[in-house]
Amino acid sequence: MEALNQLRRAARAKRDKTIAQAREDYVATLARIAELDLALYGKPSLKTRSAAACIERIMPVDAPFTIVDIVAGLEALDAGRPWSRRAIDTHVAVLLKRGLIRRLRRGCSGSPAVYIRAGSERDDYLFAGMKLVDVVALMLAGGPMTPVEIVVALKEAGYRTTRTDKALQWALPTELKKDRRFEVKGGKWGLA
Repeated sequence: MEALNQLRRAARAKRDKTIAQAREDYVATLARIAELDLALYGKPSLKTRSAAACIERIMPVDAPFTIVDIVAGLEALDAGRPWSRRAIDTHVAVLLKRGLIRRLRRGCSGSPAVYIRAGSERDDYLFAGMKLVDVVALMLAGGPMTPVEIVVALKEAGYRTTRTDKALQWALPTELKKDRRFEVKGGKWGLA
């Protein structure tokens, strides 16, 4: 299991390095475009920038953020421009799908989802944005386990939850029954 985690960390580090280099090239290119724009027109205009470019410009580099933070940042950037919530949500979903940002915490009633840029210093949580059943599927790749063994494996792997160990142990069978990837034989859960 440790070898698998080390392999994941090495792959993640390589990916993050490549993304960081691409991001640096992208920022340098944008800076050059802004210089040319300034030389040609005399003043850079935010009106001609896409909502996506503005969103990426105001996203914090090493701090967690929410959609509410992005909306507030866009309003501060250009209060006269109407910002479409749908465009913001869509671009955040695109960034999430591309792996440029990660979801640290899922949204629930009363609190929005929390995101962070991939590769940032604070983005060290291995299971960020993963559902419980997906993490359990990773744990069960090594073989069938009882709910108690699954909870112990989750804790050892660094899985974070607000549930107590006992509550997690009791909730596991309910969660796993909903997913067709899992089956129970002799009190042990395994992959189907």
